[in-house]
Amino acid sequence: KYLKSDLIVWATPLYFYHCTTAMKTLMDRLFVRSSPYILLNNGKESHPRKKEHLPDTLLIATSGFMETQIFEPLKLTIEQHTSRAGSNLLAEIIRPSVMALINSDYENIKKDQIINALEKAGEEIINDKKINKKTKKTIEQKLMNIPDYLSVIHATMDKLLEEKDLSLIQRKL
Repeated sequence: KYLKSDLIVWATPLYFYHCTTAMKTLMDRLFVRSSPYILLNNGKESHPRKKEHLPDTLLIATSGFMETQIFEPLKLTIEQHTSRAGSNLLAEIIRPSVMALINSDYENIKKDQIINALEKAGEEIINDKKINKKTKKTIEQKLMNIPDYLSVIHATMDKLLEEKDLSLIQRKL
């Protein structure tokens, strides 16, 4: 299915500064698409592809942190994964401070703008194989200052802990 696809979308929340274990496992298992030999290709060592066609790539990642630098390790991994395999990385969509978007008690006027821009980004990727800079800026816009955001995060976590009793999970960890 991977090799027959035109586009692969890597979508993940950031846990401990990188993608989920499931996503990383899938990336590792895609090694079978390559030969075990190593060649020098455009100044980079890589494994030759077994198949000529590879799907284009789109990265979508979210984080509870406000800092966009938190995405750098994942972005580097995706860049290496695509460039060394010979795939095209069409775009990266990052959404920091996601907790402000999922808290239903927090009235966020920008939430609808961001969701609409995400839908528009999907259309742009399909039609143009890129995301317009204005669309990307709308998706990744800053929502609030750090003190306000920390307050929202703590309120959201308190609510989740109360509703879902995540404290049991935390104690088992």
